[in-house]
Amino acid sequence: MKTKTQGLPQVADVPHAQATYHEPRCSLYQGNPLIEALPVPIDDAALAEKLSFYPAYTRKLDTQAPAVERHEMIGGLKYFFQSLPRHAHLAQGISSMIRSGYVPRCPLSVGGQQLSVPRSLESAALMGSSGTGKSQSIERILRLYEQVIVHSNYKGKQISETQVVWLKVECPHDGSPRALCTTFLEKLDVVLGTNYSDAYGGQRSTINTMIPAVVKLARIHHLGLLVIDEIQNLLVRKTGAGEELLNFIVRIINDIGIPVLMVGTANTDQFLSQAFRVTRRATNFLQPDWGRLVENHPEWEIFITELWRYRYVQKDSPLTDAMKHLVYDLTQGIPDLAVKLYSLSQQYAINNEIEQVTPEVLKAVASQAFVRNRKYLQDLRNGITPRGDIVYEEAFSQPKLPLFPDDPVKPGKKTRKKTEPALDAPSLVLFGGAAVPDGESTYEAMKRAGNVHRPDSQEPTTVTAVK
Repeated sequence: MKTKTQGLPQVADVPHAQATYHEPRCSLYQGNPLIEALPVPIDDAALAEKLSFYPAYTRKLDTQAPAVERHEMIGGLKYFFQSLPRHAHLAQGISSMIRSGYVPRCPLSVGGQQLSVPRSLESAALMGSSGTGKSQSIERILRLYEQVIVHSNYKGKQISETQVVWLKVECPHDGSPRALCTTFLEKLDVVLGTNYSDAYGGQRSTINTMIPAVVKLARIHHLGLLVIDEIQNLLVRKTGAGEELLNFIVRIINDIGIPVLMVGTANTDQFLSQAFRVTRRATNFLQPDWGRLVENHPEWEIFITELWRYRYVQKDSPLTDAMKHLVYDLTQGIPDLAVKLYSLSQQYAINNEIEQVTPEVLKAVASQAFVRNRKYLQDLRNGITPRGDIVYEEAFSQPKLPLFPDDPVKPGKKTRKKTEPALDAPSLVLFGGAAVPDGESTYEAMKRAGNVHRPDSQEPTTVTAVK
């Protein structure tokens, strides 16, 4: 099929790096420009520094900023990323998959013949519940590599090769091979500035023409690793589309030897184990079960200690062993929930002029913000494997209004009648979108449930935990 040339050429959204070569120590990797153009492996300490991301923070200044600005700073915690030993393990596995996959696909002959490696090194699955950071971790690791490398001169020899080191796509919601092919072609166009999706993915294209095109393009552009995220979408349809897509992935691996990393939730694991004959072949490289953090484990200690540094409330909240245990109990070691709980609790404390994250604040916020995941978290506490997966709770679009609009009137000002007006709809987000009966304000509903308490005296607002 001829490529369309009508219209202006596309411009790649990803910069293309000119190849620079490094002599590898491993003899299998020597003489292969696709491998020698990859970054030199680094030790765990340097890797942790590159992977971690800490938002800019100055406690003395940030805690004294106006409330509206502190809300914005708290929103920045969604970008917080703490590198852990598991990330170093994952980075090593991805590096090995890419390099090993390139050994039999050297664009230059090695000793007059091509080498081969066992197929067992060319695929892997990474499974775990949502919120544990699988996708974010993989994306940060992949960013350590130039995605597109252009080869023009290798040790004095003129060559013309465009290498796509990695490509990350999402498994289509309908679990169909055609949809995955379309996504693949579109992603390739983004990184290369090509028009492959028009040439091979038009309405008249069939799956019988698209699959060979994908295989051909992956080979031409020396794709090093294909990451397929949200692989749990294979379970959505019961029409056999999932089986067809798995067979297509097997073809990618077997026909051109491209390493494939499948990422999904824990409930996909059994399906893959039964239906996909190459699942978990590279588990010697990867940590196959990307589970939640374990209480008192060094990873949990590192994570919660670094996260707790970002205090935007004005009063200190010491991270005692009891506080660590409480945060763990409320979030069950799921990093995403821990970040959201700490963020919401600070917003709650600022809105209510408490200015401190206390155990009572954490409990009250968790009882409302995690209402959709209450059963899931309770199952984890009871040692029961939850059915289904965690439901995402949006934590970073909170209102900037205090919970209690009827704050005491300052001396010297005319007293006005105190009421409990219903909070507007956006305010529901602060409490996880919990259902409120018709005709009842959010405040009334929370008060009825015993989640908040307004003392009769003029003492500062306090929060009472749900029992």
